[in-house]
Amino acid sequence: MNSPEDFEKLSGRGFSNSSLSALLIQKGIKKAKKYSFRIRNNYIRIRKDWLGGKSFSELASEYGVFPIAVAYHLRQDIGFTRKDFQRILASAASSERAPEKARKESKEARVYREMWEATRTDWLHSPRALSYMKRKGELGEEFSAKFLAKIGITKFKTEKEQEKGGKTPDFLFEGLEKIPGAENECKWFESKATFGTFSEAKEDFRSQLTFYTGLFGSGAIVYWLGLTREAREFLEKSSEGKIRAFSGEELAGIIGENNEALFSAGMKL
Repeated sequence: MNSPEDFEKLSGRGFSNSSLSALLIQKGIKKAKKYSFRIRNNYIRIRKDWLGGKSFSELASEYGVFPIAVAYHLRQDIGFTRKDFQRILASAASSERAPEKARKESKEARVYREMWEATRTDWLHSPRALSYMKRKGELGEEFSAKFLAKIGITKFKTEKEQEKGGKTPDFLFEGLEKIPGAENECKWFESKATFGTFSEAKEDFRSQLTFYTGLFGSGAIVYWLGLTREAREFLEKSSEGKIRAFSGEELAGIIGENNEALFSAGMKL
């Protein structure tokens, strides 16, 4: 699965378009991180080719990256402030009508036309995709709060309520709490509105979870879109049993609510 165009052939295998959207964006984030060097290493040529007439989308296809990422790298060099770029991007994304290419067009008109095209093909950086990811994360935290309430945990601070300056889990309990299925009493709970692959779990452990166990002790994490056996085993073994990893399916039954909302989140790519 490399783009929304692949959804049709996968929908017959029991996947909804909304769940495929969620998984595709997760895959796209990894691709963007992995191949961002291609823009940096070839920037002089990319800039020259854009000034020579190649569009953001054409350059993105050539280097295997996303078109809005190309546009943002070029932004300052081609004479636009961040504020102006955001304005053009938002306007292009909200317009249903494709702009026509004029014989003589201003630089802003060209950027607008190319941005309009980019927002239709860039399923990672477009305003619609960013709004989708934000809402998905919010729904994950809403589901987590419902789960904690169901098992009687109501005294905690959310990430927004915790003191800034250090690592802050989504929910930090006032005291130690018992979570069904967790061997140790827990001090924190983390919500991930993603699918917990082995590589995803490794990155989460490196960048967040190891700090939580060091600062607060044992805790739990849920991957609302699913969790592989390898990912679960890695987290629990690497933390010496201090982390209990759940899949969304395991907790949905306790909540008594279907977590399909996390997949759709008001948008399908």
